[in-house]
Amino acid sequence: MLSAVVISERDFMKFGKIWRIVLLPLLMAVVLGFALLSSVGKSSSCMGVKILSEAEMSRFTSLVPQELSGWISCSGSTAAVDAGNFKIYISQNIGEETDYTQLTGSLAMNNSAYKMYFAPDEMFADLYTAVKENHSFALIVSAENGEYMQYEVVFTTLPVVNISGQLAYTSPDGEDVHKGSITVWDSNFAGTGGITLEKTAAEWYLDDYRDSSEDKTTWRVSLKVDNGGSNMINLMGQGKDDDWVFNGISGDSTQLREKLAASLWNSMDDSLSGREHMAEGEYAEVVYNGRYMGVYLVQRRIDQKYLDLDSNDILLRDKKDRRGSYAQNNYTVRHGYYTEEEIWQIVQPLHSRQDCSVIDIGNWIDVNLFINAVCNKGRLDYTEMYYNWQGVNSGPEVAMIPVLSDSLWGVTFEDREYYFDENLKNSAVAYRDEYGQLKELYPDLDERIAERYRQLRSTVLSEEYIEKNIAYIQSRIENSGAPARDAQRWEYEKDKDTEKLCRYICERLAVMDGFYGII
Repeated sequence: MLSAVVISERDFMKFGKIWRIVLLPLLMAVVLGFALLSSVGKSSSCMGVKILSEAEMSRFTSLVPQELSGWISCSGSTAAVDAGNFKIYISQNIGEETDYTQLTGSLAMNNSAYKMYFAPDEMFADLYTAVKENHSFALIVSAENGEYMQYEVVFTTLPVVNISGQLAYTSPDGEDVHKGSITVWDSNFAGTGGITLEKTAAEWYLDDYRDSSEDKTTWRVSLKVDNGGSNMINLMGQGKDDDWVFNGISGDSTQLREKLAASLWNSMDDSLSGREHMAEGEYAEVVYNGRYMGVYLVQRRIDQKYLDLDSNDILLRDKKDRRGSYAQNNYTVRHGYYTEEEIWQIVQPLHSRQDCSVIDIGNWIDVNLFINAVCNKGRLDYTEMYYNWQGVNSGPEVAMIPVLSDSLWGVTFEDREYYFDENLKNSAVAYRDEYGQLKELYPDLDERIAERYRQLRSTVLSEEYIEKNIAYIQSRIENSGAPARDAQRWEYEKDKDTEKLCRYICERLAVMDGFYGII
């Protein structure tokens, strides 16, 4: 028995040696192989599309350009494709550490006769840089016979909007109204990283308030349900609404000025009720009827919904040109449940400067200081303004909201062209023409204005605060890579250097400092 036991131990020792030398390494290799295969299977696709190896890519040799964009979908809706340049625009929330396997949604081909693949690309390993540098990824769409078509996929951190439609009718006011659909992909909803996909019927027409002759037009957009009623949708975290402005911001190569100005104004107005707030807007990249249109500022329209007005309020906007002493010739009614005759009776005393006591004096001071600070040529005559008559039946109080469009901080518009006029910073400080009447009502008006300016210069109108806002807005748009695409689309040289803008603002404020005696 002892002999048998000794033999078994020898056999066990021999097996242990074989296990350590042969079987264990073999088992580890098998496990590692399975892990590698699993890892490769997991990491070789992006948004559900396989990323080819160099060897797999070599089989595609017969390029046949053809239009297939109608079959390409992004997260279940027809993708935003520039058909002429074969580019697909996809909104993604991409940070410095984002891996391509973390991208959300799906990219698919809605035609079984074609397969879709990403070509190999080392920039998949650094999506953040790829997006910032406007790098595009090759997408192969192949047929069974070996022919293939190549698209380019552009990932952007901005929302992407796809608009498709056609001219439907001409309104009684002579506006060419288009009807169609709008799809919005937003992978950084309201700056939170949340994801939204909205699709709605819509109508739109040219916004004739814009002083622009550019092809990159600004549109007034009304969102609709299928039966034609209003569709209230929260686009880009700005609140639910059916009336929107798609602002082409074509007069500003920096694409910062309008959003910056609105942000500063809203900061000035932060302590008030909100009835004087401007619509700051959010940037988006727009594809219109299969053509890339570049960067837009999507804004809510200033109306009773945006300002939360009630039936006892009136909202007016100046017409583009003053037309004499009658109020009805100078304003457009944006909100008011009164008859037009009643509205003009209410408005006429202020319009004719017979009674300025209804003016919210704090708001009036802010409006004057703000317009002088941004030195918006063409607006210094104050013909671009919203007027909110609140509490008409209980003794009205009128607050104003400056209109910010096209020409801000040195940019002016003359002879159908925009250009930068640095001399505007030296424009004289001037007040609205109610100043004389208000001076009689408020003998200390000059002191009030100067004191308010001193407060603002230490807060909202300080260089530090403005530069911080510029940096934030600039990073939002520049990191998306969109400015380069916009400049290429509209064939202009993108002015990425914001130092000129910052310098202009500081020098303009220095002029105002001199006027108000601030050293």
